[in-house]
Order: sequence, then structure tokens, then C-alpha cells
Amino acid sequence: MSEFHSREARPLAARQPVAVSAVGPAPAVGLFSAAGPGLDFSRIPLHGGTGKRLDSGTRQPSPGGENVQGISSSGSGTVATSYVPESGDTSTKIVFIQVMRESLDGVPAKPGSIVPAFSYQDADTTDEFYHVDYTPGEKDPYYNGDDPNDFGPQGNAVMNPKVTASTSDSPNLSDAGIPAGGTKVNWDFRTAAFSAAGDDAGTYYGYADWGYEKTKGVAGTTSTKQTRTGTPGSKFESAVKLFNSNRGFKMPGEGGDSLLGGILGGIAGGLVGALLGFALGGIAGAIIGGVAGAAAGGTAGAFS
Repeated sequence: MSEFHSREARPLAARQPVAVSAVGPAPAVGLFSAAGPGLDFSRIPLHGGTGKRLDSGTRQPSPGGENVQGISSSGSGTVATSYVPESGDTSTKIVFIQVMRESLDGVPAKPGSIVPAFSYQDADTTDEFYHVDYTPGEKDPYYNGDDPNDFGPQGNAVMNPKVTASTSDSPNLSDAGIPAGGTKVNWDFRTAAFSAAGDDAGTYYGYADWGYEKTKGVAGTTSTKQTRTGTPGSKFESAVKLFNSNRGFKMPGEGGDSLLGGILGGIAGGLVGALLGFALGGIAGAIIGGVAGAAAGGTAGAFS
């Protein structure tokens, strides 16, 4: 393809070196702006903190949720996103996940209804019209992951020196690509840095919001909007879960540890049940209590 935002369409010359220097958050505007009621991904309160990993697998945001150290996004035409590992990170594989939403004349729509070539993404689009940004045949949701079409270095926080994760995108749409009767197409992106391996696997470090706008008769433009720490929000994560479910792909935080949890829960539950059963009913009670406790503990562990 010679246009659109597909990574296959981007020539090597467009893959400009990624600037790893920090950039401050631009004013929050557009689809992902907190000022747009019901339109931003997170819509969650942000609290000050230390930047260390939370038990939920997300990072505590810095005051206001802003982060001008790790995550950065910059560029015009080609938008480059990078994540510089911070002191508390323990990931051995830092990747990006990019989720987007399309709209035509301000109305959200499935990808294929605007650009028929993107109809393969329709099945991965949530009811709120968010979907992982990917090319055909990809198995993982990572933008710089392990699929043949993925590109950009994966980050590593434990190597010396640390390795910065980076990738870029060059959206483009011609006048002919705008559906008949339409005037303006918007593609709004959220690109999140994610730990896919290591001690903090399953952690979202931060995200960058940016967008592409094309009005008929006017050259398309890109704009970076804001960077923030922590989880990219429920709408983002719902799109990732749908993508993974449709492919049977398991990533940290998507149920990949349920088997281990079930085994550990079963062992613990069996021991507790056996002890209680023995106290109440001797050997026979211990056997029955152990079996029941193992089953209950295994179920609880699998869903924890």
C-alpha cells in the first residue's frame, strides 16, 4: 500500500532516528483529551507517587500523571515514540502497544467503513471503536514485538547500559481515501510502553497521545498531544484484550499466570483442607478435606 498508516507502507527512509530526549506534555486536546468527556482512554484519577510498580501491574503516576523522563513522542509526518528505562524498571523486554480510534466528520467508525483496506481490523474493534493498530497476520499486539512486520528496538532495563525502546509511525491518507460524502478523517493514537518480560512483566510504564487529521483538499497533519505515566486506561486495555482473545495470545497480565496460580492455590488449599479434615474427622476427614480444599484453592488461584 502506498498510503494509510500501515507500517508496511513506510519506506526505510522515513524511519528517522528516534530522539530519546524528554519532551514536555503538550496541551491535552482531541480525542484522548481529559477535556473531551467520555472520549479519553483512562478517565481515572491520578495520584502522586514514587514511580515504583504497583501490585496491580501498573506504575504509580507522578504528580498529575505527567512524565517527561521516560516516555516521549515527537515529530511531524513521522511520529517517533521512545521509552528510556528508569531506575526502578526491571523489564528485559520493553515494547509498545498502539491503540487507535478512527472517526469520519467527528463520528467514530470501524476502520473498514472509512478505509476498506482496513476491514481486517473490524473484528478487533470494541463497541467504543478502539482497536490495536496492527498489520495483517500479526500474532502479538506489540508494535515493536516479534512479528515479521514489527520494527524498532525493544528496550531492556537491566542491561548495562540500558536499552531504549523506540518505534515510529507515518500515517498518510489522500483525498481519494476519504469516503464519498465525507470531509474529514481523524486517527487518534495512544502508544503505551509495556514490560513484556522481566520481574515487572505486565507493567505499563506510560503512554503518549498523538493524532493524524486529513481534511479533503488539505494536506494531512500529525500532532503530538501529551505523555503520561501509568496504565493507559480501561478502553485501551479492552481493545488489547479483544485482540489477544481473537488470537489466543497470552501476554503478562492477560491470564498467562493462571496455571501457576491454580497449582499454588491447589497445594495451599489441599494442605489447609487436610489439616482441618483431620482435626474434625481423622484420616477419612483429612482425605475429603484435602481434595475439597485443593479444588477450591486451585480455582481461586487461577482467577487471582
